[in-house]
Amino acid sequence: MSNDEQEAEALLQGAQENELHKAEAVGDSDGNDGDDDDEQSLEDAVADAFRAIDDGEKNEHVATRDRNLSALFIGLDEADRLEALGELVAAELDEDPEDSQAGVFRHLVRYAIADLDEELLEAGADGLAAYEKAKAQERAEQVEKSGF
Repeated sequence: MSNDEQEAEALLQGAQENELHKAEAVGDSDGNDGDDDDEQSLEDAVADAFRAIDDGEKNEHVATRDRNLSALFIGLDEADRLEALGELVAAELDEDPEDSQAGVFRHLVRYAIADLDEELLEAGADGLAAYEKAKAQERAEQVEKSGF
């Protein structure tokens, strides 16, 4: 093998090793690097979202720009059918009915999520509980530091 061939072979080998190291650093083709410990759970993400909302970093309003849904809700309200829909969905959720567009919409979204994957709502509730627990611990630490 000539000197040029040896250099080319060394460069090729180095490039292949470099690509292998890059691939290992990035993870496999589905984006999972094999280290699931770094992924944030839904409960933790929800708890963080509550903190961000309370801190004013995120908005607590959920909005949708959907002309058809908007017209439907306006029509339901004006045709005096919104309240009946609200009562129906609230009964399905075993919650108190709400007669505002926002309240009915909120119940409908929760109903749809529960219908698709009940665990998502449970994770949301667990996230809220974790957030409230962390807030209580912070308050207790503040009281302890202040000497009360």
